[in-house]
Amino acid sequence: MLYARPILDVLSAFTNLFFDIGKPRKCVTLLNYPQPRKSILNHDWLDGYPIVENKLMLPDHCLKLIEDIVQSNINKNKQLILDACHHFHSARSFQERYYFYSQTESISEIAMVLYISSVEVLSLINVSPPSNCPTCSQPQHRISSRVVEFMERHNGTNIASLIKALYNDRSKYLHAGRLLSSRSYNGKIIPQLKFSSDNGVLSPMSLAPIHNLREFTSFCIRAETYNEYNFNSDECSPYSYNENIEADIEPQFKNKYFKFLLEIYEYFQDKIKGS
Repeated sequence: MLYARPILDVLSAFTNLFFDIGKPRKCVTLLNYPQPRKSILNHDWLDGYPIVENKLMLPDHCLKLIEDIVQSNINKNKQLILDACHHFHSARSFQERYYFYSQTESISEIAMVLYISSVEVLSLINVSPPSNCPTCSQPQHRISSRVVEFMERHNGTNIASLIKALYNDRSKYLHAGRLLSSRSYNGKIIPQLKFSSDNGVLSPMSLAPIHNLREFTSFCIRAETYNEYNFNSDECSPYSYNENIEADIEPQFKNKYFKFLLEIYEYFQDKIKGS
């Protein structure tokens, strides 16, 4: 049990899945079970789950991290990775609860907070000491800028802009009590317009792209884990940022983020035609 929680956190970040600890079940021993083939999964996968031939595949650096957990071989960088995995898995568990308690508005908001916190922890890896303010001589941490620069290094400028906006939303939610949804009725009803809001309507639920945020966060965790175990390697990191990735991600993000608005537009169009 001492190692179970951090190991499940790591497994969650490397599979995008939620894990829990339950009662022991009897395992069946399979005789002459064929040896698994070497994984043909691309290390830089982003969407979905790491499935090859109907099996979840784990890369070598994930297994090395789990082995170091069991052997208590955890340095500062590995501890930051484990802390980020903990935030990620906690957010993933809130997403899992959302499927059963969709009327609870705060679930998606808390998940967003935890995903951003996971990225914030990762941005501390190998970070340079903060410079001091020339006026008051106090350290200037520039946390928001550090998080945005970290995300840009791994996922490019478009995703970094998304993280910047969500980071500001998280700060307002935590420190100023600003809600990310209107808490309005969450049933089948004509939506109420609110032109001062970001999306033009009163949103009963937070419209943060939570699934995209989950995938970007776990990608960064896997990348930093790879760098930790292959930092001195001469080979190019499979997680090196490719600018072509934005061409694939950005349309998917926009489609998911504005799907709600499109449904509203089509609803009113049908009403107009009917009248």
